[in-house]
Amino acid sequence: MISSKAGANHEDCVWVDFDLMEKFMADIFKGLGVPEEDAKICANVLITADKRGIDSHGINRLKPIYFDRGVPVNKSVQEEMLQMAKELGLKGHDFGF
Repeated sequence: MISSKAGANHEDCVWVDFDLMEKFMADIFKGLGVPEEDAKICANVLITADKRGIDSHGINRLKPIYFDRGVPVNKSVQEEMLQMAKELGLKGHDFGF
């Protein structure tokens, strides 16, 4: 739900619900080809930063970092990392985002 916050110092600001923004970000990631579960995780990480007041690592990174530069999904790198982890005796979690 989008609403104006009455009594705020910034009368021209529009306040957008965190849940709506998280869904929006997940949809953007999915549109860029990220698998749905990974897209949800990425969106959750970004929105959590915003919820904690760490605006430098929240939704404002979505366009310049992930959209403009392209989402860093490279299966060959993921496979290489998984192979290295196996050789080191580490257990991987699919090395998603």
